[in-house]
Amino acid sequence: MKKSILGVWVLIASLAAAGAPVKLVLCDWNELRPGVGKGRPEANGSILKTSGQGAEAASITLRYDLSACRDRNNSFIRLNLDREIPGRPNRFQFKAHYRGESELPLFLQLTDAGKEVYLIRFTHQGRGWQEFDLRLPSGPAWPSGDRNRTIDYPLVLNALAIEKGGGDRGEVEIGPIAVQTEVDADSALSGLLQPEAWYWSNAIKLPLQLNVHA
Repeated sequence: MKKSILGVWVLIASLAAAGAPVKLVLCDWNELRPGVGKGRPEANGSILKTSGQGAEAASITLRYDLSACRDRNNSFIRLNLDREIPGRPNRFQFKAHYRGESELPLFLQLTDAGKEVYLIRFTHQGRGWQEFDLRLPSGPAWPSGDRNRTIDYPLVLNALAIEKGGGDRGEVEIGPIAVQTEVDADSALSGLLQPEAWYWSNAIKLPLQLNVHA
């Protein structure tokens, strides 16, 4: 089944009975216009290109230059996503390609409904493609928002960022980001029938791996 929403084709790859995983392909980097942010004025970055055909094959390349940053304090370039995720997400999976020789620090930034900030830090080892399977931390990165230290859903994936600490300039190619999330059976079916409630036209689109529980 295909449904056109806000000019974006949404392919429902499979719809299983309650208790089975359901995959929605909502991401096509070829059609996206994500923004680039920076932690301090002397950091620089830009989106270099997109490549591949179809939602599952496409990738996006983020070019960065942190050489003018004298220390690591707020020295990062981020790909702004600002994408609300349905259900209770717990894992983020994607591939990234980096040609540098040194390790490259990165992080995902999320906020919950109470505006608490969560960071998932990870490191690319360099020299080619690397697969990442990242889990949501149990607590916030620092005191923020309502400070209740409890994950209040829904979560928003704000950004993927490159930090100073490896190669000070270069390019990182990022494949589709998959999110594994848990939802109640009724909520999952409702979401499948009304996917426009999950995204808006100027937001990043993510492939969602839904584990449906009766």
